Amino acid sequence: MLATMLPLMFVACNDNENDEKQPKHQIVGLWELEKAYIEEDDRWWYAKDDISDMYQLEVKSDNSGKFTHYSSFNIIEELFTWQVVENQFRLVLPDKTYQAYKIEQINDQQLILNKDLVTKYYKRRE
Repeated sequence: MLATMLPLMFVACNDNENDEKQPKHQIVGLWELEKAYIEEDDRWWYAKDDISDMYQLEVKSDNSGKFTHYSSFNIIEELFTWQVVENQFRLVLPDKTYQAYKIEQINDQQLILNKDLVTKYYKRRE
């Protein structure tokens, strides 16, 4: 009986070890929009100057996530699934629409995304 259980225990341990060793993508985390450059208007938008609005991007390791817009009137959440392919942050929204953002820069503290002549600068939240 012990001989038949030993292989099962070994397989179960291997699965857990593999899950822990899988690297999570650097984009996973909670990000807060600091500023945005709108190329079409040649202007900057700064979050610190507009305290009535806050924008967050939450990217989870299970390839789900959400955009959240907090305003003085309400909270709007937009869920998505994601993947990173060839320096693009690709999203699929619940209505099956697709969005792609070019990743300009990503590190432990900053994420810069570009889409449709708008460059957004996010800082990592703890």
